[in-house]
Amino acid sequence: MKKLLLLMVITLLLAACGQTKGTSDSNSNKETVTVNQKYELRGKYKDGRDAEQKEEKVKVTKDPKKVVTFDYGATDIIKALGKENNVAGISIGSSDSMLPKELKSFTKDKYTNVGELGKPNFEKIAEIDPDLIIFSNRTASSETLKEFKKAAPNASLLYIGSDDNAVIKSVSDNTMKLGKIFGEEKKAKELTDQLKNEEQKAKKSVNNIDNSVMLLLTSQGELSTYGPGGRFGGLLYDQLGFKPADKKVKPNPHGQPVSFEYVASKNPEVIFAMDRDKATDGKGTSKKVLGNDVLKDVDAIKNNNIINLDAKSWYFSSGGIKSTTKQIQEIQQIAKKLQSQK
Repeated sequence: MKKLLLLMVITLLLAACGQTKGTSDSNSNKETVTVNQKYELRGKYKDGRDAEQKEEKVKVTKDPKKVVTFDYGATDIIKALGKENNVAGISIGSSDSMLPKELKSFTKDKYTNVGELGKPNFEKIAEIDPDLIIFSNRTASSETLKEFKKAAPNASLLYIGSDDNAVIKSVSDNTMKLGKIFGEEKKAKELTDQLKNEEQKAKKSVNNIDNSVMLLLTSQGELSTYGPGGRFGGLLYDQLGFKPADKKVKPNPHGQPVSFEYVASKNPEVIFAMDRDKATDGKGTSKKVLGNDVLKDVDAIKNNNIINLDAKSWYFSSGGIKSTTKQIQEIQQIAKKLQSQK
């Protein structure tokens, strides 16, 4: 009898071990994609004194089914690839006011709101148990990534961000990278080919424009400008060819704060206006701000050459394949308008 009981126990243990091995094999046999990524990892100091440049390879499960994304540009690409159903969570925050209209479908109940772009809700992430978390500059801090790993130990952490000095190339590279991960290389190639085609048309149109240009961001009555080699300016001036009213503006992701007197002294012939207030709460202020008496003799103001850019698309959704294509098409229309004034 004892021998029989012992035999039964051994049989059950062997069966359990076999089942565990099968589960382990199932996990290890999942096909993966290895991608390279480079980004700046922030430390605890806001001034960036302890930031470090990261360059690493990351393995990502092929065609991941539970994706959490903290970058609207990456979300734009995933949707363009037809893989929005693979997204389980997206950072929306307390309000969807900053979400571009092209991404409003992600407010549906089937998508979990995992906090703000710069303030993740780690409990919500843990509930999803994602296989992939996509992050970008706003969430690229050592503390945040450490918490990601705690909340989602089974998830790969993938950085997707655009390079201000090579926007079109970096967006194309990110699209091809995500296309490879989701098994949609053919679709990704079609999207990047379209972007390249629009870029060539925009360059050709802008090449005939001699007007001096200034990009102004209005926010709560204040002005900021962006120059060559940085956010927004890298695309407008360096890659598409507009002529900056001030070549000496230093690159800064938040822009360089400027006064009304500064704008008047540079006297731009064209102003690209981006209204951050309209993007965040729907109440635009740029018209009132740019109506300041100090600016009344600026050529762009006198000749009604103020071009209002879609702030949600440019400010919050930059880096997406569809949003970037839309931005460049917008530039083409602007160039045509300016050409018609000759």
